[in-house]
Amino acid sequence: MGEQNLYWEFFDPFIDEVVTTTLSDDLSDIYRDLSRGLALYHRESIRATGCAGCEWGVSFAIHWGAHLVDAQRVLHRIIADQLQGWT
Repeated sequence: MGEQNLYWEFFDPFIDEVVTTTLSDDLSDIYRDLSRGLALYHRESIRATGCAGCEWGVSFAIHWGAHLVDAQRVLHRIIADQLQGWT
């Protein structure tokens, strides 16, 4: 991810504490959580397909949803900074 991998954030918006994290951690956590649901989905049964949806929903609420928001904010900043160089 290069120079733009490491970034600062408030881990909890209600606590005044800044932490460092990485874009690569965000993306790998999202991938891991989605792949678990995908493995359930590919078991090719109606019950497994329902379990996949539950897995994605629960893991989104408790884990990968936050990583998605963090990664999106960082990627938006990277792209916006690059576009400002074009003007």
